[in-house]
Amino acid sequence: MGAWQAALSLGVKSFQLHDNLARVYALLGKGALAREQRALSRKLQGKPRVGLYLLREAWEWLSGGSGSR
Repeated sequence: MGAWQAALSLGVKSFQLHDNLARVYALLGKGALAREQRALSRKLQGKPRVGLYLLREAWEWLSGGSGSR
């Protein structure tokens, strides 16, 4: 994870980098940071946060799933 954070601090803008960080944060139980990284990834890909994505995120948060708090 340190290498990915170092890449961010150097200004690297890659949706894959944000996807990887989102996965790591989710596994560590840091849902808020995971959601933030997912949102940045989707923004870099030009994908808005709408529809099923928002429903999935809401379900994870409400159910205490892998992307929760």
